[in-house]
Amino acid sequence: MSYINPINKDYKSPTPGAITILAWSPNIEDQGLADDYCKTMAECGFNSTQLTVTITQVDSTLSNCGKYGIYPFLGHVSLRRSEAECKWYVEKYKNNPYLGGWFLTGQTVLGQLSSTGDMKKAYDWISSFDPVTAPAEQSSGSGHIIYIGLQGSASAAQVEDGSYKDYIEQFQTVIQPSFFPYSWDFLYVLANGTVQKGYDQFFLDMEIYSLLALYSGRPFWAFVRCQAYVKSNGGSTPAPTVAQMRFAAFSALAYGAQGIIYDRYRQDPDNSDHTFSLAPIDRAGNKTATWNYVQQVNTDIKALNSVFFETEPVMVRHTGSTQYTGTSMLQSAIGPVRKLTSQSEGVLVSHLNTKGTDYLVIVNHDVYNTQSITLEFSKYWKIYRVYVLQGKMVKSLLTTTKATYILPAGGYLIFTWV
Repeated sequence: MSYINPINKDYKSPTPGAITILAWSPNIEDQGLADDYCKTMAECGFNSTQLTVTITQVDSTLSNCGKYGIYPFLGHVSLRRSEAECKWYVEKYKNNPYLGGWFLTGQTVLGQLSSTGDMKKAYDWISSFDPVTAPAEQSSGSGHIIYIGLQGSASAAQVEDGSYKDYIEQFQTVIQPSFFPYSWDFLYVLANGTVQKGYDQFFLDMEIYSLLALYSGRPFWAFVRCQAYVKSNGGSTPAPTVAQMRFAAFSALAYGAQGIIYDRYRQDPDNSDHTFSLAPIDRAGNKTATWNYVQQVNTDIKALNSVFFETEPVMVRHTGSTQYTGTSMLQSAIGPVRKLTSQSEGVLVSHLNTKGTDYLVIVNHDVYNTQSITLEFSKYWKIYRVYVLQGKMVKSLLTTTKATYILPAGGYLIFTWV
């Protein structure tokens, strides 16, 4: 395939001025969301969601969400069934001030990405009825972005249809999206109890989408699993922990992600192949321990919004005894750090620039244990540690050029310098 300069649809954040933190499927089937339910979502730290709602409850759901600063992506069969029906649905809701965007699919496969296929038709219909790019005579666009999700590189769905390279190229060529939301998890437990850490695929996806964002000028969003399940073959995903979710979210943010997708917010109904448990909200609508864990992670993300919103990765490196697929190892200085020493599990080290301010973000690879790291800083900079205290971002001036820190499992450190 020949490469040309990309001309993607414009990106308009559904959550203006903030990293998007999206609760996936918060409702039962197509039921609307009540006021108190939206309040609980907001208290957990969410500012967006994705759902399909019956027509009679869309307006009340948007109003209830908007009251608490939540901007939903709306999905509905009308968006895909015909051009006339799509136009009717989009025109009906596009001017609602609480609408975040439109939703077409959570995961697509290569076979759906034909230039004449149904997905492309629906995407073009919505884009024409609610364009993000403003007409020349208008001063600004008023449209909404469209969610078409991708699958991670380890997904068998792509192997069946072609290579992952084919998949990504076709998605970019046909859709030319406003953003790249993708999903893949990094932990799985075999029936015999063996834990598989899929870090090769996890970090490869980060590398792919970080580069794709740089190439296209459009951001990527990443996935955090917040629900456990057991498969009929005995395999499972473990109960979500703070460490696992913090690791997934902050690794993505360190690579420049502009959205974090939590899947699933409300516990799924069981099916013939899966038994689900421990989502943030159970099937009866009650908060679980996972809700509190998610709230902890989201509190930090929101407090550190000025670090991560509209950031640009300058360099991302890794340490440790294992080099994961697609990654580069830290061989020398990075940002203000002359030398970094870690334990064998290693850390992710990212130099970010956010609107002219430099940050160094370090994330513990290990989601089960603490890790000791030692940093040697250049004496030519004033170094500040950035951290969250009582839900607020604070900075503290370092008074030494060498320091040792104990990173919590899945934990992070952030520094800035002048």
